[in-house]
Amino acid sequence: MDSRGFIQWMIISKKSQATINRNIEYVNFFQNYLSTKKKKDIDNANLKDLEDYKDWGESIKLKRLRMFIYSLATYYKFMKKKK
Repeated sequence: MDSRGFIQWMIISKKSQATINRNIEYVNFFQNYLSTKKKKDIDNANLKDLEDYKDWGESIKLKRLRMFIYSLATYYKFMKKKK
């Protein structure tokens, strides 16, 4: 995960500090999920991994699941623009 670049991109995109902190926290949470459950990195995740994450989050009643998904969408938007 390109944390530095992601943070810089969010600053340039005028995200609040609270939003930046939340996005970093939630993307790291997903990264931990991937490394633990799927043995992969966030930059190698695919749509099936995201669907599995959503299902897993629902199964454990993860609070603010939509915010987690939004943070991931923000990260992948950054990665797309980075390329």
